[in-house]
Amino acid sequence: MEALNTVIENITRILPEDSCQLWFSLGGEPFRLLHSKGGEAESPPLGIPSETEGAIEERSDGEVLETWFTYPNRGCLVFRRFRPVSLTELDRSRLFITVYPYYAELMIERQQYIMLKMAESTRAITSILELDDLLMQILNNAMAVIPSTDMGVLWMYDEKLGALTARTSVGQLSEGTRLMRMRIGEGIIGMTYQDGKPRLYTNQQDILKDSASISEQNMAYLMGSYNFTNTRSIISVPIAVEGQTECVLIVYQNGAYPLLTEYDLKLLLGFADQVSIAITNARLFQNVSRQNRTLVKRDEIHATLMKLTLQNKGADFIVSELGRMIGLPIVFVDLLEAEYYPKRQRWRNRFQIDELEKRFGSIRSPLYDTLESDGGKQLHYVYPIVAMNACLGFLLVELQTELTTIGQLVLEQGSAVLALEMVRKQSLSDFYYKKTNELFNELLLQKDAGILRKKGEELGLQDGQLLTVVILELASVTDMQLMNIQVHRLVGTAKRKLGHRAPVVFGFRNKVTLLMELPASGAPGDALEACRRMIQEWGKAGGSALRGGAGSGYVGLTAVAKSYNEADKALSYMASKHRTGLLSYSEIGINRLFIHQPEEELHTFIHEVFGPLRAQEGSRLEETLLAYMACNRSAGQTAERLHIHINTLYQRLRKIEELLRLSFDEPEHMLKLQLACYLRSTGGDEA
Repeated sequence: MEALNTVIENITRILPEDSCQLWFSLGGEPFRLLHSKGGEAESPPLGIPSETEGAIEERSDGEVLETWFTYPNRGCLVFRRFRPVSLTELDRSRLFITVYPYYAELMIERQQYIMLKMAESTRAITSILELDDLLMQILNNAMAVIPSTDMGVLWMYDEKLGALTARTSVGQLSEGTRLMRMRIGEGIIGMTYQDGKPRLYTNQQDILKDSASISEQNMAYLMGSYNFTNTRSIISVPIAVEGQTECVLIVYQNGAYPLLTEYDLKLLLGFADQVSIAITNARLFQNVSRQNRTLVKRDEIHATLMKLTLQNKGADFIVSELGRMIGLPIVFVDLLEAEYYPKRQRWRNRFQIDELEKRFGSIRSPLYDTLESDGGKQLHYVYPIVAMNACLGFLLVELQTELTTIGQLVLEQGSAVLALEMVRKQSLSDFYYKKTNELFNELLLQKDAGILRKKGEELGLQDGQLLTVVILELASVTDMQLMNIQVHRLVGTAKRKLGHRAPVVFGFRNKVTLLMELPASGAPGDALEACRRMIQEWGKAGGSALRGGAGSGYVGLTAVAKSYNEADKALSYMASKHRTGLLSYSEIGINRLFIHQPEEELHTFIHEVFGPLRAQEGSRLEETLLAYMACNRSAGQTAERLHIHINTLYQRLRKIEELLRLSFDEPEHMLKLQLACYLRSTGGDEA
């Protein structure tokens, strides 16, 4: 080393006759002998250098005199003379300056070494894929550039344990440390993680103070892993990943005196940043790998399910294949046909489709829910099959924990295939509905008894049955595809709810027609009540607004047309009033006279009665007439209802007769008034 040779030459010129030795140490490393003259024993100096940079101190045991010179970054020069004669002030200054070039060269070499190790760590970040191997190499490089350290440990937070655990270490550390679980805020490590602040300890008092919060169990593991009695300094630095502290890097230095400095702290922070980059890169790589595996798996799943579709295996086989792929019990609940797939009795015994439809019929996205199963509660994943904002059915998966990503992927792909299968079956149903509608219309128009019986047999009917017709209409659906789906779902619901009581059920456009068989008594009450319950439950399950009309019950196929016409009139009346629910023809009463009457004529008729009254005295006479008719022309009851004197009532009634030019004593006049009041009270004219 050129600088060292120059130093020795200069020292020889300064002190040519002395028997002496020159020792040097940098950063707490062992002293190395730079120059020796006189043949004396060569033993390294003992003692602790001054912490003050530029200090010059003489130490003597009576026979040997040592002059200690202190340089920055723990640099120390010891000039040893074997005769107790002090150096002059000039010699000390010349000696201090003479060694400085050598010190500067060592510092440059050290910086180059540090840069080399930093570069190695940087290269490792881009070349080593295994995170634990990468962390170990970074920690080794950090320890190499801070040679005074004896041990280093990287602690990482484990969310499942809720504590920090030792991820990797360098130095003599037993397995006991692997068992430690450091809580947030516990000891030096836990405090560094909690507040995210780096720490440098250079005296045992501070070390013991901040270590006092360590639990007895962790302390036992710690003391059994390493001898900390000689620890003189510690550096603990946090490692943040995407702004959140996730790890703590801590190094320990043993010896006679503390050697770690602020400069070492800054170095360790640099390696902490590399650990952060390594963890971030490892996660990105894991995400990319996982996404790649997911894409490959998605292609495999798609190919398998499309093969089943092309082979027309059917919903039963498709659902069984989905269960095999995810390795969990699964069932598909088809709301259009009110059926389970696969068709196993265990599902029918465990769940009622009506209850499932009420609970999940309106969902549009997957969810977790707990269902009663085999006498206990069982977690299920519910995946709806949705088309045109209508739930056609849903997949139910039994779970112990949340579904895996691959499991969700299987259901996502499977739901699309099931939707295609349902569309295919729906097309077949549309063809069946169209044929049934044509056959039903032929039955309505047929007069020949023989042909009528034949048409009835094709529909599954026998002459002599007591039958009634119910027509249901989706009141607010305008989109044709959504309407078609809703009709199919309504047909399936009707078949499930009404069963054998409705031998003929079919949909056409926005209506569903039911031909229902009544008991021999001829009372349609039970059948209509079942229809009303079905309409109510349909609304609760998220179905579109529904209205219906029911005809009277008649015996024989020849009377089906009559019941159908009555049901159609009842439905027309419900539509004219913008009502939902079910109304039987017999419940219409006098309103039968107005079903096909134009709205304009009804409003004109009402206005002929109430218009003059409103024009004369506002609503007072109108209110009086309505109350008088509602009280069945009882003057006393009317006056009491209106809170007026009876003479006042008589005056108003005479006023009404004068304005309308009629008499309450004339039957024809009374009929007109009663009809006007009835139509007015049923909402015929609110103006």
